[in-house]
Amino acid sequence: RLSSNEDAATRTPHNGHMAPGEADGTMAAETAQSTPSQSSLNQRPQGCTCPPYPTIDLTDQYRRLFLSTLSSKSPSDSDIKQSNSVLLSSSSVSRRQLLDAFRHYGLFHVVVRNPPSGSHLTSLVGDVEARTKRLFEPQFLSRDGRIPASSTGGALPDGGLHTVCFSSPEKSYSGGDSRILEATYRGRTAESGGTNGESEPKQSWEFRRCRGLVSIAEKGDEIGAQSEGGLLDETLPKWTDALHSVATTVVDTLGIPPSAVLNGRDCSCRSRPHAGNARAGGCHCCAIDLLRVFRYDSLTNARDQSDRPGSSEHTDWGSLTVVWQDCSGGLQAWCAECQRWNDVPVPPGGCTASTEEGGKIRGEEEVRLFVHVGDFLSLSSGSAWPSPKHRVLCPLRDRSVDTNSSNDIMLAGRSSLVYFAYPPPGASISDTGPILAKVEEGASRMDESAALAMLPYQHYMLLKDQSSKADGEECLNGKETQAKLVFDRIHSVPFDDVIRRKWNQVQRG
Repeated sequence: RLSSNEDAATRTPHNGHMAPGEADGTMAAETAQSTPSQSSLNQRPQGCTCPPYPTIDLTDQYRRLFLSTLSSKSPSDSDIKQSNSVLLSSSSVSRRQLLDAFRHYGLFHVVVRNPPSGSHLTSLVGDVEARTKRLFEPQFLSRDGRIPASSTGGALPDGGLHTVCFSSPEKSYSGGDSRILEATYRGRTAESGGTNGESEPKQSWEFRRCRGLVSIAEKGDEIGAQSEGGLLDETLPKWTDALHSVATTVVDTLGIPPSAVLNGRDCSCRSRPHAGNARAGGCHCCAIDLLRVFRYDSLTNARDQSDRPGSSEHTDWGSLTVVWQDCSGGLQAWCAECQRWNDVPVPPGGCTASTEEGGKIRGEEEVRLFVHVGDFLSLSSGSAWPSPKHRVLCPLRDRSVDTNSSNDIMLAGRSSLVYFAYPPPGASISDTGPILAKVEEGASRMDESAALAMLPYQHYMLLKDQSSKADGEECLNGKETQAKLVFDRIHSVPFDDVIRRKWNQVQRG
């Protein structure tokens, strides 16, 4: 059914998804974690995307892809034995599960058991939450004047953007002992889906997968005392590679050529000079993929939680988004059919399971993540794969806690790692559509022109003006024709150019 402020043109052609109307803020807890059976799907209303969300085990696919990329060392006998068993088994079940999840939900849980030793994913085994908290501790942020304190005199950092350079033990292209990387700290700013200029109660670190060399001569005094790697180097590059490896595994399992929707290769900028860094422009960039490490504030009451979401409702712009989250919960997905927000539950034991949990083999480790489709992939598929609208609510803390204490706000907060995988530079929606059509295994599809004519354009944040100059009412409930004009304009434009313009819209520090 359509909400009162929608018209029939906003219905998608394939699966009944519609552009959401006004959110009613309803929270619905998920009561089951298992992958929904076909019978349960048949009992749903047409187009319903309420939970339970599918859980897909990609252990075999991840291990196979990892072993296939080994080049500098020989796999162990146990690795070879496990690899052979994988090659003898068919991956068709996981592929069908992924396709069903892509078509019906556009989102799903992923589990990888016992990540291979030496693989990127091992960086997510252990106490990830403790390390994310350390990245936002006032002592860490203010050390050596790294991040200035609030101009109002408070203990919390201000809402600006601050670039921090740090050293990495990775060899530079010239053979030096180390190289300089950079990360950006973002304070409490207005972003996500909001255009009213109000800051969102969260902080983040941003790190780009392209390891473009930063010239010390160009950076000058900015490096100095801030160049100690330490915690930044121990976390941001490793987490980026880990989440990217999962996105690559999803794409590989579906049978999509990796170069069509993401750059599956390691950053080529590690081995050659760079004329400036990737963010500065004026240089080649092998990937625009982005990791964001979030720390959401805790709030004292449910009204604040509803009125001040950690991330306002939005869709993501890229190909895939891969999420690690702690046990706080708060991530919610919108079901347009049922007009409700649904909790995306954290699996039992959190996103990295311990070895002592009941029912698990002792010594077994699991990494559990959440993946959803972005606007680029959805639009390229003719909306056959929906890009889910979602938001994040901040956790609540004990009302007796001193609300003026920044430490209390942080200790009871929420941590997450969010990796935004984008198509490689030069790829466009028009180029990618025919490639995704082949993945659909000959399933009945409308021809491209008919599908594109019925896309719910106003559903996609990619097609909306998210700048502070945008009219709020028109941005959130924009006319279908205006969103379509944007789609027509960017349809054949290299997507990295499109994203750079979008970044300019939300850089409101």
